[in-house]
Amino acid sequence: MPEGCHIGPPATPAQWQAYFTLRWQVLRAPWDQPRGSECDALDAPSSAAIHCLVRDARDTALAVGRLQQDPQGRQTSARIRYMAVAEHCRGRGLGRAVLEYLECRARERGVESIELNAREATVGFYLHHGYTVTGKGPLLFGEIAHHRMHKRL
Repeated sequence: MPEGCHIGPPATPAQWQAYFTLRWQVLRAPWDQPRGSECDALDAPSSAAIHCLVRDARDTALAVGRLQQDPQGRQTSARIRYMAVAEHCRGRGLGRAVLEYLECRARERGVESIELNAREATVGFYLHHGYTVTGKGPLLFGEIAHHRMHKRL
């Protein structure tokens, strides 16, 4: 991770704003999706989801991701969602840092396996980090193919 960067959950209103803005800019705006579409019920303050923000010294969001334990009660299973790295920061280890942070928090909670849906362009990244493709995932916005992926911790 580049020097001077900080990693952890968003802690201030400004950091939360930057966190959601980056999610929207990377994962929704290119497909003309409205602000707010980058959030769901598990982003509520009362949620047990774990959020990860990589930010620079000026609190600019550089990379984000979220871990949620299985909502169907299997506490040994979790899902990673909303991974995003700012375009100008790609290839600098920030995605790896977010993934490692979320996997570490998962282990601390007793999670044994993680699932995620990866866009086609990111499958190689997850394969490199020990995930395997388990099948086809959803087609987002009618055009973004995903693959279901899994990793045993």
